[in-house]
Amino acid sequence: MDIAFIYYDDSNFSEDSPDYEAFFEGTKLTGIKKFLDTNPNILENYDYFWLFEDDLVISHETADGIISFINKYRPVLSAPSLTADSFYTHPVMFQNIDLMLRGTDFVECMSPIMSREFLRDTLKEFEAYPIWGIEYYWQHLLWEKRELAFIYDKYPISHTRPTGHGSLYKNAEGKNINHIEDNAIAQELYGKKFNKYINVLFGMQDNFNPSILVSDDLREYIDSGSRHLVKLHGDHIIPCLKNDTYFANSLFTQFLSFQRIQEIFGLHDITPLESQLIVRTWSFGRIEPHAEWAKKLKFDISGNIRGYNNSNERYWKVIDDNLVILGDDKMTSTVFNHISQDNGKFYLQGEHKKSSNMIHYLKET
Repeated sequence: MDIAFIYYDDSNFSEDSPDYEAFFEGTKLTGIKKFLDTNPNILENYDYFWLFEDDLVISHETADGIISFINKYRPVLSAPSLTADSFYTHPVMFQNIDLMLRGTDFVECMSPIMSREFLRDTLKEFEAYPIWGIEYYWQHLLWEKRELAFIYDKYPISHTRPTGHGSLYKNAEGKNINHIEDNAIAQELYGKKFNKYINVLFGMQDNFNPSILVSDDLREYIDSGSRHLVKLHGDHIIPCLKNDTYFANSLFTQFLSFQRIQEIFGLHDITPLESQLIVRTWSFGRIEPHAEWAKKLKFDISGNIRGYNNSNERYWKVIDDNLVILGDDKMTSTVFNHISQDNGKFYLQGEHKKSSNMIHYLKET
C-alpha cells in the first residue's frame, strides 16, 4: 500500500514520509481529481484507491482485514463501518457487531475504497459534486454495472470530528459551493429512479460457511447487532437502520443475479426474478371469507418454501418467467402468472391447478 497526502488547507504530514504529496485548493474530491489529472500514471499503476479523510482513526487490523477481503473478492466500491462513538451523518455506516459485512447500494464519501475502473468512471463527477451528492452518482453507477457496495462491519474506523466542521466546509464556503443544492441536483439526476436513498440488501455473518441474510432474518441481526448504539444515540437508531432493509424499488433487489455476488456466495444461474422472490418476505393466501393467510412465507435459495407448512406448497421454481409452486409430490399446485408492482412492492396472482375457482395471492410484506 502506498500513501498520498493531498492537502486543501495548511496541514502538513510530511514527517510521515508519504509516497506522494500535493496541494490543491478546494475540497477533498476536487483535490483528488486534480492530483490524478496531474499524475495520470498513478491511476494506471494501482488497482484500488482508498479515499481517506484526515479526521479518521484506523487500526492495523481493520486495514489488513479490508485489504485481504478486497484482494479475494474484488468489490468495486466498499467502506469500513463506524465505531459506536463516532460522529456520524448516515446511521447505516455504524458497525453491526453481529455481522461481518452488509451489501448495500450506498457508502458514505468519508472513506470509500474503489476499484480503478469505478474511480475512473466517477472521477469526472468530483467537480460537479465536491462535497455532497456524489453518493447518488455512485448508487447510479453501481446499478449500471450491476454491482453492490459493501460496508465492513468486522472492520470499523472512528470518525473524530462532527460533520460541518473543519477546513473542508470553510473552503467550500469561500468558493461559493452550495453542497445542499448540489445534493438536490444529484438526487434529481441520479437517485430518482431508486425511490429511496439507501438500501441494505443483505448481511453476511463472520463464520466458516456464511449464509446470505435477507428480509426478516437480516432485520433480526440489525436489531441484535445494533443494541449497543442505543445508549449513545437513542432508541430511534434501530428503527432507522431497519428501515434501510425495506425496499422501495425492484432494481437492486435483483442482486443475487449479479455475477460478483454469485461468485462470493458460490451461487449459480439465479435470475433477476428469482432474486426478487428470495430477498423478500411474503403474505400468501386467498381473498375469501375466513381464509387464513401465511404472514411470513419465504422462498429460499435451495427451492424450498419456509414459514408455511402445507403439503400443497412445499417447493418453488421459476418456469417461463412464472413462479410455480409445487407440493410434496413435486407436482404443480399453483402457477403465478400475473405480477404487478406498486412503489417497488410486488403482488402476484395465480390459479390453483387442482381447483380452477381457487385464486392464490402473494403480497410482499
